[in-house]
Amino acid sequence: MASFDVVSLFSKIPVELAFDVVLHRLELWVDISSYTKWSIKDICQGLKICLNATHLHFRANNYQQIFGTAMGSPVSAVIANMVMEDVETRALNTFISGPKLWKRYVDDTFVLLKQEKLTDFFNHINAVESSINFTMEKEKNGSIAFLDTLITRKEHGQLSTKVYRKPTHTGKYLHFPSEHPLVHKCAVLNTLLHRADKLCDQESERKKEIDLVRSTLKQNGYQDRLLYRKKSANATKSQEHETRGLALLPYLPGLTDKIKRCLTTHKIQVTSKPVRKLGNLLTSIKDPVDIKSRQGVVYSIPCRDRNKRYIGVTKRSLETRQKEHKADIKNKRFDKSALTQHTFDLNHRMDWANSKVLEFESNYFRRRLIESFHINSDEDTMNEKRSDLFPNIYRFMLQ
Repeated sequence: MASFDVVSLFSKIPVELAFDVVLHRLELWVDISSYTKWSIKDICQGLKICLNATHLHFRANNYQQIFGTAMGSPVSAVIANMVMEDVETRALNTFISGPKLWKRYVDDTFVLLKQEKLTDFFNHINAVESSINFTMEKEKNGSIAFLDTLITRKEHGQLSTKVYRKPTHTGKYLHFPSEHPLVHKCAVLNTLLHRADKLCDQESERKKEIDLVRSTLKQNGYQDRLLYRKKSANATKSQEHETRGLALLPYLPGLTDKIKRCLTTHKIQVTSKPVRKLGNLLTSIKDPVDIKSRQGVVYSIPCRDRNKRYIGVTKRSLETRQKEHKADIKNKRFDKSALTQHTFDLNHRMDWANSKVLEFESNYFRRRLIESFHINSDEDTMNEKRSDLFPNIYRFMLQ
């Protein structure tokens, strides 16, 4: 037994190879027209744009990744899997008396092969594609770890499995007293118990794993009444209920649960998310983006000659929107916004230097709602106060 792992898979995939693999798969897709109106040429052109969008900004400098697919790009995972299928197919088809078993998950592979052929096959698969390099780990004392499974070879050649934990495992899970919905904490328990049921093929190992899960979660503050509760007969059956909508609420202990019960009676499905996350508390390692260069903003631009301000919204940056406003004024397009109309009617000048971003919001509807709130709550705005842009249910916020 052995496991193969690819070194830095995403950044080692040749873009040219990725195009060839995708093109070949698309040409073999007989009923592609039933799924998309795009031609194969258009799909490949779009893929080329995505794979070459590898620009990044670091310490005030711009860079471009010149080899491999971009880390973090949604398309990279799909491309990596297709390229790995191509590489492994070529390797297995060109090696005499190959592995008896080959199971791969992304870049990790579990292999059953005779001991004397392991080195030859390892060298063979590393020669298939020069940029894609594999590392190999052989079994120790008849066992090998693959993903979160420890695979052991028994006396008669049969394989046995159980849960594997790395030596660095700390036993830390979502702490029970933390401000998270109860369903999140139940999900931690159910996931670990499900893993014990699926990965442990012997009853004795399954019981050991369940006992370990319960003792570990108990150290994380979980109570016995949750750890030892029995599953109901219908717990695993998915039940479909007619709902009138979905509400996503920030989780506030004692308040969100009451709102959820109220909305549930009106057939509104409610999901919750924690307000504070670890990622919000840690310092961002990315270079800070200038406020006026950030996209998706609600902004204000004051008038230089009068105590009035214009409030606007844009999916682009404030810097770009200012240029558009200036162009509208220069070209006398006074019907474009209240800002240009104000400069035309009163012959006033805008104080561009003191314009500022009020809010950041990527969602279009929430961005427009925030803009409407600022317009209706600011007495000195030059915008028209339209009640139809601000729902009546939120009007108490303006009082």
